[in-house]
Amino acid sequence: METTPLWDALRAVALASGTGFHTPGHNGGAGLPPALKHWPDWGRLDLTELAGLDNLHAPTGVIAHAQRLAAAVWGAERSWFLVNGATAGIQAMLLAALGQGQKVLVPRNCHQSIVHALVLSGAVPVFVQPVWDRRWQLAHGLTATTVEAALAVHPDIRAVVAVHPTYFGAVGETRAIARVAHAKGIALLVDAAHGAHLRFHPDLPECALAAGADLVVHSAHKTLPALTQAALLHQQGTLVDPARVEMALNLLQTTSPSYLLMASLDLARAHMVRHGREQLGHILEMAHRLRHKLPFAVLGGDGTPGFDPTRLVIDVGEKGWSGHAAETWLEQNAQVRAEMATHRHLVFILNSAHTEFDGEQLQASLLALATAQPTGATPPDLLPPPLPELRYSPREAFGRSHRSVPLAAAAGLTSAADVCTYPPGVPVLLPGEVVAAQSVEYLGAAIDTGAETVGIDGRGHIRVTID
Repeated sequence: METTPLWDALRAVALASGTGFHTPGHNGGAGLPPALKHWPDWGRLDLTELAGLDNLHAPTGVIAHAQRLAAAVWGAERSWFLVNGATAGIQAMLLAALGQGQKVLVPRNCHQSIVHALVLSGAVPVFVQPVWDRRWQLAHGLTATTVEAALAVHPDIRAVVAVHPTYFGAVGETRAIARVAHAKGIALLVDAAHGAHLRFHPDLPECALAAGADLVVHSAHKTLPALTQAALLHQQGTLVDPARVEMALNLLQTTSPSYLLMASLDLARAHMVRHGREQLGHILEMAHRLRHKLPFAVLGGDGTPGFDPTRLVIDVGEKGWSGHAAETWLEQNAQVRAEMATHRHLVFILNSAHTEFDGEQLQASLLALATAQPTGATPPDLLPPPLPELRYSPREAFGRSHRSVPLAAAAGLTSAADVCTYPPGVPVLLPGEVVAAQSVEYLGAAIDTGAETVGIDGRGHIRVTID
């Protein structure tokens, strides 16, 4: 009973040699702002709402000041610190903008936190398919034409959700979508979890706030030198009442917020103001060199606009590797850790803490991978299944009685939970959707390639409603 398995594993991984190209954006502490990196005793910073430290849920002092500084830097009218990650911000966006039974336009490649927000808010999703890249077998951003067509069919939609950028770095037509939404008097809510850094260099895609979004969530720890779970929610315009945002955040966020997390947001903002442009400039140069030297195809490597160049997405499937097998090979043979793998892709995040040596390590490891004998089966083509029928709203399905059935026997039943591969956490099934045979086949094929899943238990069962 005195063993510490989690601590032991965490310590072992932290002390292991190697190079990481994954979140958090401080790269194992190397890129943390000096004030935090060199503080001798972090335990002394783990404080509560003492005199002079303000209160996250009713800020009037230093937290309020720090949030105003964040708003000024990102170009928002209001910004709020999040200590429950971007998930809390995404849930607060939908709770603030939508009510029970109101419709919201959602891209199908949304993160599962959007699904959870639908359960909490009672909003009803109208799903649309983003641009599908057949060559890369990836979904990218929404187009304004798709949004405009959906609004014409569903004029009672009350808000539009966009992802900017996606996990794979695609940004979509966010500025044009904002114009379309605003012409109808409805708000644009953007999951920009992977885009907190875009504001800090002119050669990066436009920040969602600059593009005109009304509410934007940034997961600061993903691409900035902030601690994990540190995130931001920004608001501008008059289409969403900031008082409702605050009420939603008070409902969702812990009443015992970590001052370490909030301080890391404050420090990361100041650090990026001072050094972000210079550091990101070096990273963009590194990314450009790597794109032309890697032995694998790189998404956006031809200079196609609309992609974040600091996100290296490579196709290992063209050389017979599955993404999951390649990820394991790199960890075991080159001590290089990717952010994520799919059935045929690897994703590497370059952040402001990476050095030239890190870039050389990544290049050398991928050159070695390209000449190694692939292990496992050649990855299949995985096309997303058709949009399932929505039998109940996500909230209604969540509230119904559930039972567990084998995934293979679930076709025709109604899913009671979201089911996805993780990462990236894009749902294949939502609560309330009818389980189609194509969805069962897709999930089975993804599992066969080594994908990890959420919503399927160790026995291969999923939760379905009792109808």
